[in-house]
Amino acid sequence: MLVVVTAGCLVATVPFVAVLEQGSLDGDLGEWLVSCFAPGFLVSGWWLVRRRPALVVGWLFLFAGVSVAVAGLAAAYSGAAAVEGWVGVDWGLWVFSWMWQPHAALISIAVLAFPDGRFEGRWRRGLLWLVVAVLGVSVAWSVIAPGPIVTTPNKPDGALAGVVNPVGIDGMSSMADAISASLLGLGFLAGMSPLVVTAVAWRGSSGVRRRQFRWVTLIQLAGLVTPVAVFALPGTVGPVVAVGSTLMMQVLFVVAILQWHAFEVDVVVRRSVLAASFLVVGLGSYAMVVSAVSTLVGRDGPIPSTLGAAVAIAVFGPASVWIQRSVNRLLYGRRDDPYLVVAELGRHLATAADPADGLRAIVAALTEQLRIPYATITDASGATLATSGIPQTDDVPFAVELIHHGQRVGVLSVGHRRGEGALTTGEEQLLETLGRQVGAAVAASELVESLRGAREHLVVARQDERRRIQRDLHDGLGPQLTAVTLKLDAARNHFATDGVETADELVGSAREALQHTVADVRRLVYSLGEPAVASLGLAAAVRDQVNQLTRSSGVSLGIEIDDLPPLPAATEEALYRIITEAVTNVVRHADATNCVVRVICNGEGLRTEVIDDGYGIAGDVVPGVGARSMQTRAAELGGTLHVANRPTGGTMVRLHLPLHVSST
Repeated sequence: MLVVVTAGCLVATVPFVAVLEQGSLDGDLGEWLVSCFAPGFLVSGWWLVRRRPALVVGWLFLFAGVSVAVAGLAAAYSGAAAVEGWVGVDWGLWVFSWMWQPHAALISIAVLAFPDGRFEGRWRRGLLWLVVAVLGVSVAWSVIAPGPIVTTPNKPDGALAGVVNPVGIDGMSSMADAISASLLGLGFLAGMSPLVVTAVAWRGSSGVRRRQFRWVTLIQLAGLVTPVAVFALPGTVGPVVAVGSTLMMQVLFVVAILQWHAFEVDVVVRRSVLAASFLVVGLGSYAMVVSAVSTLVGRDGPIPSTLGAAVAIAVFGPASVWIQRSVNRLLYGRRDDPYLVVAELGRHLATAADPADGLRAIVAALTEQLRIPYATITDASGATLATSGIPQTDDVPFAVELIHHGQRVGVLSVGHRRGEGALTTGEEQLLETLGRQVGAAVAASELVESLRGAREHLVVARQDERRRIQRDLHDGLGPQLTAVTLKLDAARNHFATDGVETADELVGSAREALQHTVADVRRLVYSLGEPAVASLGLAAAVRDQVNQLTRSSGVSLGIEIDDLPPLPAATEEALYRIITEAVTNVVRHADATNCVVRVICNGEGLRTEVIDDGYGIAGDVVPGVGARSMQTRAAELGGTLHVANRPTGGTMVRLHLPLHVSST
């Protein structure tokens, strides 16, 4: 029904416009151009209602279309009636004076209901009632306002000279100017409130909603040029620009609701916002100066125009730089100020609770600071460490390899802005610079994770060792000691009955069981660490043990051990076990006559060498359990162990351990 009414009014407007344009009318009555807004409302409203009939926005657009269609028809009839001398000129303008107003309020209400048709929050509902109230009062005032029928603020004397409101209340003439000025101010506030709402929602939302609100906010900002164009451009150029821009806003508003992803083209938006901003600055400054000078000199002409052009040019230069920078900041973030981007990332890294939180803060800061849709950090294996945003379909992200101490530790990938196939050279250089900081953060994150894993393994190993000792004590020593006790009790009983021989056998058996128990205790103690190291110290324990190993073997032994600082127990245990295993191999397999053991402490760590003059190692020899055990002990402490043949004959075992001084 609404579509039919709108279309019928548009068709009926055409003949009246033809009469108006062919006649000679004292004054310009172009108010009928408001009907040109109707097709945009009609198409966009029909589209929305058809796709989402429950959405109130589509119905608001259809009612707005009816409003401007009826208003345009009334204005066209008034113009034709004035040309042909028909009756009802005043009534036609009277209808137009209040019928054209609802469409602007309906647009504001539609924006407040964006994007899902709900007025969420008290602020939105409050602004909704403000817009409705201002519309109601403004329409009521237009209906009863006395004097000439004022259709737009730029015609304070009325659209047509001598045509007054047929139902105006003359008794309100004294307050007409004050009421009109108040309504103009309230109308401005009501019209700007949706822009504030969408801008705030843009800042506070994320993901798809953030993109939708950004799109609608930029549409409204671009629409601010419409009033300037209407009042500043000559003749019908202003209304044509207003109609065109409003039509574009209507269509793009629907796109933001239904297909926001198809038109998320920042390049187009940037150029549109730039062009609109430049136009506002240039035309606005020109129009203000021309108006002021014309008022001062009392006439129009070349002088006001020339001064206006000069001032516009003077203002446009500095303003254009500021506008360019502001629009770039709005759409591209701080890509033109890499120092601030680096500083912001450094701040996030410094305040992060741990490296993993720092990585998440980095990708979030990148998407925010550079206005890119997507950023992710992966490790060297391709596992995702942190991500922000949503990757675009069919987009191949720009990748920066993360290098730390010459090693590749991961990749930083960023998505391209929609509508852009590549980043600028400056952006690529900035990301490569940031990659150095990010690489260090990734390496730190991996170290923290490794430390956590090692700590977990340590806890598990400690618990396993405790359970093993518990089993050994429970299953081994417990039954053996119980058996000894029982045997001693039995011997005591035999002593009481003069069974000396039997008692002697029981005591001997108990003694043997105690010897096995002592051996088990010794095995258990040795499994927890070499007691000689704890009691004698590392140097003395090494000398004592290797002397015992070589005493009856015929191998001449030399020992050189520096004064060692206090070392952790794990380091002392590893040194002792590796040296004794290496010397054991010399005695058993090398057929050597000389063996030298050196333990040297320097600033780089502990260097240990076991050198012999034996046969050396054959090329096809497979390392045995002892050799693998030495390698494992060295690796557990972050050290290195090399076993190789000497050029002069024999074998050299060289161990290097990092120097970790014990605090005890």
